[in-house]
Amino acid sequence: MPDATLPAARPLIGQVIDGKYRLESVIGEGAMGSVWVATHVHLDQRVALKLILPDHASSETAKTRFQAEAKAAASLRSRFVVQIFDSGITPDGMPYLAMELLKGESLEDRVERLGPLGLADTVTLMAQVARGLSSAHRQRIVHRDLKPANVFLSLSEDGEVVAKILD
Repeated sequence: MPDATLPAARPLIGQVIDGKYRLESVIGEGAMGSVWVATHVHLDQRVALKLILPDHASSETAKTRFQAEAKAAASLRSRFVVQIFDSGITPDGMPYLAMELLKGESLEDRVERLGPLGLADTVTLMAQVARGLSSAHRQRIVHRDLKPANVFLSLSEDGEVVAKILD
């Protein structure tokens, strides 16, 4: 559940990033950045916007790594990998990444909430993860942090649960 009440998040709510994306609420925070629900102001399209944390934004190494990961992820075309739409660096030096906004929950959250998956669900979801990884590996991209928190169980428009690899 988004938590726009995080103290670090409050000053950013409503801010427009790079003249394109209006920040609405925080989805989550990780080691290097925060992920927001945002709306593209010209297209009225909702996206998930990942912002590098200010601590890392001043590091040229971190910015270079963030941009390289964005470019690699954007090159993937698989329904089992989160789709990247845009990336950039704001005039004040904050790198960002715009990606599809997913509905659902992480595999980690699902298992925490309901307990272990049944055999049929496990086979179905892991086959989807394997297809996403295979797509990445064909392009010589290696996911270095695959874990249940980085597998998102996305609910498609027709109600199907599709595993999507994040990060």
